[in-house]
Amino acid sequence: MGVSKYRNTSVATPPSLFIAGASSREGITVIGSVAGEIASISEAVEQAGTSMDRLVSAARDIDRIVVVIGEVADQTNLLALNAAI
Repeated sequence: MGVSKYRNTSVATPPSLFIAGASSREGITVIGSVAGEIASISEAVEQAGTSMDRLVSAARDIDRIVVVIGEVADQTNLLALNAAI
């Protein structure tokens, strides 16, 4: 009786091992896919950072130009005031 009990278990084990093996292979495939997606996201974030750096630089340039325009306007107003006097 004891041997037949183990014999039935050993027959049922291989299919479950095949299922476990298939699940493991599927998991490995999914992990590989996720790793590829993470690499793509990392590249996109790096490109976004580079774009942001260029944008910050351009904003600083615009700020300098606005300051110069303000200074020229102030000088023009002083000249106009002097001419009026």
